[in-house]
Amino acid sequence: MSYGKFNSFVHMRVGQFPAMGYSGLDHGREHMDFLHEIYLRCKPWQNETFLYLHHGLNTAVRMQKLFEDARPLIADQTLAAKTENALEMTRQLIATNISYVETAFAYFAYREKGTPAQRDSLANALSRLVRTIEQFKAVPGYQYELFGIDQLISNAEEMVRDRAAAEERLAQAPTNKEIEQTLARQQQRYAQVLQEHQDRAVKFLHFEVEIDGRDILHIQGDRYWIEHLQWDGPQVKEANFFAPLPKQQVTVIPVDLYSRPIHPFIFEQPSAENDFTARVYLYDAPGGKDWMKFDLYYIPTAPHELEMEIPWSTRP
Repeated sequence: MSYGKFNSFVHMRVGQFPAMGYSGLDHGREHMDFLHEIYLRCKPWQNETFLYLHHGLNTAVRMQKLFEDARPLIADQTLAAKTENALEMTRQLIATNISYVETAFAYFAYREKGTPAQRDSLANALSRLVRTIEQFKAVPGYQYELFGIDQLISNAEEMVRDRAAAEERLAQAPTNKEIEQTLARQQQRYAQVLQEHQDRAVKFLHFEVEIDGRDILHIQGDRYWIEHLQWDGPQVKEANFFAPLPKQQVTVIPVDLYSRPIHPFIFEQPSAENDFTARVYLYDAPGGKDWMKFDLYYIPTAPHELEMEIPWSTRP
């Protein structure tokens, strides 16, 4: 339950608990701010909030009981099994959402008042959330994406371990505006470096993909895969390798052919530590989905020699 917006489940969408912000870049700062707004809206009515949430869970349990009573009357056992599974999936989804909200509220309560009791409350809520997720994932046909929940778990675990350090790390994390300013400078630098080293640059991949939210393109040798982060999944139209990405330290540079902001940028350069895997962050800003078309080049020189270190790789 919340007020101020018609949709009181802004932290959910069909098949997904989305994570806000730049995953992997802002240490969950934007997502925690998003959850904090929900917490503050609900704070005066926390009892009512959980009353309504548990009403939904009780309704799901009651539906399961009604189905159990009616199942002997169902001739089609395949249909009966599908219905039983769907009801269990519904119950586990609701239970997971409740545990998510409980953990988020306990997280912010501990940030407000750092007492041992509040820390224990957060630790207990976190343990329940992990167990609830395990039960949810065990339901046959489970296909949900828990990006927002995973981000909360990461931040909550840090808060339980060391509240002061967790607060400091969040305070130092960049805002969306700061990240986008850094990206604008990086993308200017891409063009400059490619121009300076065009005689040594090797075009190794042309890529076209429809992006709805955020994804990370992983490239290793002559193969790729996409790590989906937010909103609807990517739809690859073309992935044309002209050469494999070498198993040695190089500097990968994207050349944007068509995309809306934010344009493709290098999330991680290939190195021995990541088995020479390049990672390209793909983010199509809100306002529907659109295509991203770009080429990838590599220069056979280490990033630090070209002053192309990834800024966020050195953040705490």
